[in-house]
Amino acid sequence: MFLPTLTVCLQETLLFLQWLWLLVIVLNPSKLHGRKVVDSEGYILGEVDGVDVDLSTWQATGLLVGLNDEATGELGFKKPFLSKIVISMPTRIVKAVGEVITITESLKSLKDVVAKVKT
Repeated sequence: MFLPTLTVCLQETLLFLQWLWLLVIVLNPSKLHGRKVVDSEGYILGEVDGVDVDLSTWQATGLLVGLNDEATGELGFKKPFLSKIVISMPTRIVKAVGEVITITESLKSLKDVVAKVKT
């Protein structure tokens, strides 16, 4: 009888912590700015430049990632002379947020998505 109550309490706590994390990110996205974004194979894609927010629901929907030169080339973009390519990665592919942000996708799968968008 005690175990199901504990399970429900832990689930509610987890939901609250996820909501709190989203609230911190939406209200203070500068906490993520400059953090490196790493794919599922450990390849550094670039750094966070900002957050896309759905203003009707106040939910973070994407991370704006400034690609480094290597990722820009691997994804088939031409590097601008004095700037960088910035892409929006949906938050649903974020695996972990810590000193770096890890995503669930590999560079190869991102390359496939970019190829479909370009054609």
